[in-house]
Amino acid sequence: MTCRPSEVNIIQKECKEDEHRGGGLLVYMAAISDRYTCATFQALVDAVIPPTLGLCQAEYVPGAMNWCIHEFVIMEVDLSQDPHVATQANVPFSRTTAVLLDIGAARLLRIRQSIHPALYQPSTGGGLFSSLSRNDRLRAVELLNRLDVCLRCLPLPYRNNPALIQTMMNSLQQLTLFGFYSE
Repeated sequence: MTCRPSEVNIIQKECKEDEHRGGGLLVYMAAISDRYTCATFQALVDAVIPPTLGLCQAEYVPGAMNWCIHEFVIMEVDLSQDPHVATQANVPFSRTTAVLLDIGAARLLRIRQSIHPALYQPSTGGGLFSSLSRNDRLRAVELLNRLDVCLRCLPLPYRNNPALIQTMMNSLQQLTLFGFYSE
C-alpha cells in the first residue's frame, strides 16, 4: 500500500477552508506524504496486525497495512501533539516518532537481540525499523517501552522524557488495534 498525497492535499485544503470560515479545524496531514514516515508507520502496523490465512488456510485475511491503518495512526499521532511541547521547528510528531522507532531498531541490532535480521524488505523510503522482520519490529517497540535507549540522544520531544516514550509506544499499538477493528 502507498500513501495517497492527492488525498492529503484535499484534506489540507478542506481544513484550511474550515479554518477560514471560523470553524477552527486544523488538521496537520503533511506527514502522510512523507515517504520515510509513511513507510515506518506501514511497517509498524504490519507488525502489530499482519495479514494472515483464515482458519481453513484457503482464505487471505488482510492486515492493518492492507487497510491503510498507518494513515489513521499518523493522523492521530500528529493531532495528539501538544503545541506547548518543545519540538524541532516544523517537524510533525509522527516524523520524530518514526525516528524514535529507527533508534529502537538500531539499539536492538546493537545489542544483538534481533531474531531475524533483515528478512523483511523495507517499504520504499523506510529506515532501519522498516527493514526488520515483524517480530523484531515488535521487539524494538518493546525495547523502547522498557527505555533501553540513551534518553538524552533522542529527538525532541522524546529527549529525556521517559513518560512520553512509554505512552507513545503503548498508544501506537492501541491506535493500530482501534483503527483496524473499527474499519
